[in-house]
Amino acid sequence: MNTLIIIESYFGNTLQIAHAIADALPNAQIQGFDEAPDVIPDDINLLLLGAPTHEAALPTPKSRQLAATRSSTGSANRIQPPPQRGLAEWAKHANIPAGTRTITFDTSAGRFATLFGCAAKAAAKQLRARGFQVERGPSFTVTAGDVLVAGQQEQAAQWAASLLSEN
Repeated sequence: MNTLIIIESYFGNTLQIAHAIADALPNAQIQGFDEAPDVIPDDINLLLLGAPTHEAALPTPKSRQLAATRSSTGSANRIQPPPQRGLAEWAKHANIPAGTRTITFDTSAGRFATLFGCAAKAAAKQLRARGFQVERGPSFTVTAGDVLVAGQQEQAAQWAASLLSEN
């Protein structure tokens, strides 16, 4: 199984989750949306799309700018340079071959953050509106200080292992 994990990450949390997922899957590679192909290759069986939740949705240019200047505990892990293109922009032009299993996931602050919306839900909705079959995957929790909650990487690896058994 060939897996492509495409992410945007600002404080490194979504990137840490992506690495935990990739380590649990054979033939998995990680790319940022800045480098990601708009046309997904036919040999990709599993496409995982990840982003942080900003204001109960996908990041926008404005929320990215705020993240780039935000001061928090997680600021020390800030990705440099910050991504210029995210999941929302990529999804507008993406071409995903029929039969490619596509699942979204995100990182969200706080236990109840996803009650009001999250990046995984918004991304799945945006791609479905373009006619793609997309599953909404899990949200992984970060603190209000932009740090991944303990145990989230292990949860990500377990989720990835469950994807193997489903294919």
